[in-house]
Amino acid sequence: MYEVSANFISMGRVTFSKEVAIPAGQVIEDIAKDFPCSEEPPLRIDPRPEAFLTAMEGLVGIVVFFGGWAANKFLDEIYEAKFAPVIKPKLQAYMQLGPAGKKYSLAISAQKKGKECSVLVCCVGETIEEIEASERHISKVLDLAEKEADHDASAVYLYVIDNGYCDLTPKIHANYNDALSCLKHMYPAKLPTYVRTER
Repeated sequence: MYEVSANFISMGRVTFSKEVAIPAGQVIEDIAKDFPCSEEPPLRIDPRPEAFLTAMEGLVGIVVFFGGWAANKFLDEIYEAKFAPVIKPKLQAYMQLGPAGKKYSLAISAQKKGKECSVLVCCVGETIEEIEASERHISKVLDLAEKEADHDASAVYLYVIDNGYCDLTPKIHANYNDALSCLKHMYPAKLPTYVRTER
């Protein structure tokens, strides 16, 4: 019914990779052994860091392939039962030590077998509570996205749920690099304000 890729999506600093993404990868690898992919399509994500300012501090996401669209079953059996309970404590610990005003995301990339189109759902928040408020809407968003997953053209349909709020019209990108770049640009860094004092 569904297959979980041993590959996963990650974006963030080196410390985020060490403390959150690498442990997430180990969890995903274990899940993928129970629900292996018959074929591992390349995600085609450029691993090189980009040098522009963003408040998006880190993202980690699981990749699933559906034979039919079984989003709710996947959410119950994999995402909520095996993935999120292990990753959230690590993400929360990282967030509590980080600077205020930063955004983080847990994500799901979903694709129908035999189709080139992907749906990327990003649950965004500044706290674990905000991410959980976003997670409550994953099922609804994936239901809406089912028709997008039927497209044969290679594209990534990006849905962003931020603190429970979501624009139900996806942003369409040619590939994952463009989708992740768009996500980072949604959250420009807040630069410090310098106040000149009169003498």
